[in-house]
Amino acid sequence: MITAGIKMTKTKIGITLFLLLFSGCVYYNTFFLAKKNFSEAEDARKKTGQEIAKGAAISKYQKTIEKASAILEFHPDSKYVDDALYLIGRSFYHTGEFSKAETKFRELLVTHPESPYAEKASFYLGKSRFAQEDYVGAREVFERLDTAGTDKNIRSESMFMLGDILYVQEDYDLAIPVFREYLKEHGGDELAARTQFKIAQSFYTLEQYDSARIEFSKVLDFKAEDSLKFRSLFNAGDCYYKAEQYDSGLVIFRELAEDEKNFAYLPDLYIQIGDGERLSGNYDAAIETYRKLIEEYPRLKQTAVAFYHLGTMYQDHFLDLETAKAMYDSSTTINRNSPVSSEAFAKSADIANLESFREGKSAEAVEDAVESQYLLAELFLTQLHKPDSAVVEYQELVDSFPDSKYAPRALIALGWIYDNEYLDTTKALEYYDEFLTKYPHSDYIPQVLERLSISPDSNEYDYPAKRYAEAEKLLIEDGDYLAAKPIFESIIADFPNSDYAAKADWALAWTLSKYQSITDPDSGDSGELIIDSTYILAFQDIVNNYKGTIYADAATNLLQGQGAVPKKEEQEQIENQEETGFANAEFDSIAYLDSVNKAIEAEIAELYPAPDHPTSTGEFIYPVSAYNEMWEGEIKFKILIDFTGKVTDWKILRGSGIPDMDFAASETLKETYFNPADIDPINYGKWLLYRYYIRLPEELRRSKNRE
Repeated sequence: MITAGIKMTKTKIGITLFLLLFSGCVYYNTFFLAKKNFSEAEDARKKTGQEIAKGAAISKYQKTIEKASAILEFHPDSKYVDDALYLIGRSFYHTGEFSKAETKFRELLVTHPESPYAEKASFYLGKSRFAQEDYVGAREVFERLDTAGTDKNIRSESMFMLGDILYVQEDYDLAIPVFREYLKEHGGDELAARTQFKIAQSFYTLEQYDSARIEFSKVLDFKAEDSLKFRSLFNAGDCYYKAEQYDSGLVIFRELAEDEKNFAYLPDLYIQIGDGERLSGNYDAAIETYRKLIEEYPRLKQTAVAFYHLGTMYQDHFLDLETAKAMYDSSTTINRNSPVSSEAFAKSADIANLESFREGKSAEAVEDAVESQYLLAELFLTQLHKPDSAVVEYQELVDSFPDSKYAPRALIALGWIYDNEYLDTTKALEYYDEFLTKYPHSDYIPQVLERLSISPDSNEYDYPAKRYAEAEKLLIEDGDYLAAKPIFESIIADFPNSDYAAKADWALAWTLSKYQSITDPDSGDSGELIIDSTYILAFQDIVNNYKGTIYADAATNLLQGQGAVPKKEEQEQIENQEETGFANAEFDSIAYLDSVNKAIEAEIAELYPAPDHPTSTGEFIYPVSAYNEMWEGEIKFKILIDFTGKVTDWKILRGSGIPDMDFAASETLKETYFNPADIDPINYGKWLLYRYYIRLPEELRRSKNRE
């Protein structure tokens, strides 16, 4: 019996030992597979030279995560936990899941601070934060490793990352000395060439091209891969171009093109060589180079760029607009995603417009011919960059059609050209003085007074905008309709061709309707409207007298709120009804407001948007009177922009509902400028939609949040 018991005990011990050994074998095998997959993933990734994995490497990292996670789940007390955490963190990092990577690295550092992986985990924790743009957190990690790290490679990379944080934050003046200090201490490390390249790129971004060129050439002093050497030499050549030293740049680009290792870069090199030849005035050589590119690489983006540059040469140097247009059309057709596609299309359209405007000059309708000539001049000035040709057209217009509505604008344009293109202030002043003499009551008087540094309130000048502002102040601020009325009437009588005539007529009609306040037809104001025949006839006159203006359109929509626009016999019937006491039809204010809103929305939908960002705007001051409203949002304007990019006129389509807010936003437009090149020439002289965004001042925002 004793012998049997001993045998049973031995059997149990054997089974237990087998299970322990088998269990240990299982989790070791799991860890072994995790490590094996990670090693294979690393090999595949490093071949690409990228930190973030692609293709097959991704699946290997994912298998690493799967196997290492099994260690954490089923064997949380094993000696491989810190190994597993590190492998998972690295795998998440190299597959671009930086937040998950950060979590695993932090877990490792908290639970296993003495792990041999702690320093590496800290480094990749910093890189994970850097990838998530947590630059403060990343800097804290790298500064600690730079000063207290025990691994030389990690210390050097941490110092590099401290410079890189400043670099990506575009703080180049601080990044450069950090990078230089890195090279001083770790000049033999594998990151040295990249560090030198970033020093050069910093100078390049700062537009210090001479310094950048010198620094790019220094990259070759370090051990660098061929692609980095190529980029450094390429950028050095570009620096020569930026400094207008085209011959020196051409030497670099031609040598690069002759090196067989750079075969894949030939299209870009052909573009650079052609550009250098073109910019140095060697047009025949440039044409030959661009055509060589077109023949060897017929469908690339670079091919589209070559066609575009051929177009600019035929247009500007050879004055062959027909061939230039063909080149631009080819550029657009070859590759619509090229960086010059939209510009090529616009230039082709400009040349087509040029022919159209030239044909228009000989049109039978005089005003159409004058408009074509004005547009032709604008095209020469703003799109074709030929101020001499623009001057000829503007001057001919002024001399031949002095009574045209375009003549005053042409004189201003001539003054601007002499002031800004020819830097001839004396001649510019002559044109401005001629304008004031010939057109003392023009709508454009304020622009000329501004350029002459004369106050627009000067008593020496009387013009529609000034009178209108005076009448509007009397009406809105003082509530004195009787004083404002004769001023509005004088604008209509004295300046019938001014845009302010329609505006003044609208003001009179609106006050006749006994509306609370007088504003533009596109205002969002509301009030009690009393309808009678005088009101109907006043707005009907606007429809008849100012066809094609916003005021005529708004008057039409307003009258349609009553039904159809009354015909002449219907108007007489209304007058007769009023005299006999039968003009008591109820006005449908809801229908009226609905019709006006629909008209405004329709106009907004039809307007072409202005460029997203002006080059400059006037200062906006949030009105104190609106503090209680806590309003923020957008005000929709329609604006006119002249050939200099200045906003010359505007109207509110959708206001804030707060008069002072709308006024403050409107004031900014007086000093708002756009880049004329950002505006499609088709839209010159047309109203554009401009959205002006208003945000609460910070003190009001804090107050609102506390509430």
